[in-house]
Amino acid sequence: MLKWEAGPKAFDGLWAPYWYKTVHKSTGFQSPRKYPVPFPPSMYNLLEQCMPFYNMLRLHVKWSGIMSLQPELPVPANEKLLVWVGDEIVPRGSAKVSVLDSVVQGGDAVWEGLRVYNGKIFKLEEHLCR
Repeated sequence: MLKWEAGPKAFDGLWAPYWYKTVHKSTGFQSPRKYPVPFPPSMYNLLEQCMPFYNMLRLHVKWSGIMSLQPELPVPANEKLLVWVGDEIVPRGSAKVSVLDSVVQGGDAVWEGLRVYNGKIFKLEEHLCR
């Protein structure tokens, strides 16, 4: 298990006093959390039979006073967007990621940004080749 001395480090950067308060107090990683017992395989058949009823009832939940799970879109036209998920193009509202996906399980998501200088994407051709 990795250990370190508490306190700021010379390489933390200017943002450290604002972002690293808890890190500066730490001296090592916490022990891993125990996950709940997995769903019993003997109950999968019952779960499969119950899911249609659960989904039907879920449609009738009254959300008054409860924050909606769907955030408001800043641009209403974006509601009609189509997105690529897995191996198909689906409407935005149907785009889902499995909880078993490594993006969800281990934070393996990948993102990138493009630098723009004077209105032009920096090294666009090289980026597209990669």
